[in-house]
Amino acid sequence: MMNPYKKCLDKYFETITDFKHSLNRLNQVLLNDVAKYTEVDATYFLGTALIIGDWTGPTDNGWKTNFHTGVRKTTLKENYTN
Repeated sequence: MMNPYKKCLDKYFETITDFKHSLNRLNQVLLNDVAKYTEVDATYFLGTALIIGDWTGPTDNGWKTNFHTGVRKTTLKENYTN
């Protein structure tokens, strides 16, 4: 008798395997970056900010008005490993 959950389990196991595969690669890339950007002469800066817009509110010549949420994140060479 075939397991009635086999198709669902196979799909679930494929999804887990895909995640493991991608995370393994991402981990390796990040470890290589840490080695690269923590060298003495290396420089590194990454900045990200969250800007949102309300397309239901007033517009600026038909374009939604953007609003900086004040939420941001930066990564410098000194804290890249963290």
